[in-house]
Amino acid sequence: MIPSPTSRMKPPELKYGWRIGEKKLWALIKSQFPDAIQLSMSPELDDDGNEPDLPIEEFSRLHPDIDATFFSKALIDSILKYLDIPITKTSRSTVSVDYLCDSQGHPDIGLTVSSTWVGKVLDEPSYCKIKALISPNEDAQWYLSYYHWQWERQVPKQAPKPKAAQKASTAVAAATATASGQQ
Repeated sequence: MIPSPTSRMKPPELKYGWRIGEKKLWALIKSQFPDAIQLSMSPELDDDGNEPDLPIEEFSRLHPDIDATFFSKALIDSILKYLDIPITKTSRSTVSVDYLCDSQGHPDIGLTVSSTWVGKVLDEPSYCKIKALISPNEDAQWYLSYYHWQWERQVPKQAPKPKAAQKASTAVAAATATASGQQ
């Protein structure tokens, strides 16, 4: 279900991967991809959105920024390096960290290795390598995208004319210009 740019509707996006949760993902990043950890000057806020009670000097040093790390290009690049996959625009869109919805529509963070909107999947050796790291006993599953879970309207793009039709219309235009120039 790759969206057609000439269609008025875009289908829901399905993502193929594992819902692993924030704690497991953070533990995985710390152990396997520490080079991808993003830092910020202030510590993480608690669940209520409050700053932790720390001495003032703690606010002047760098702290891991979990949310920035989860959704960083550095994490995707680090995963691709681990899988020995060249870093390209297509490979970056194939592997992603995203919120995935279960059958009840409840989101949880996960790692995906394919999407119905991208139309590319990891090759078998790369899939097996990431599966062994994330969830050796569980295959990836299809999940509904948290952000694109329903059909969406889109402005269709003009479909390009086939080469034969372009040549024919050019020939007709040239003939019309020649005929009108002779009169």
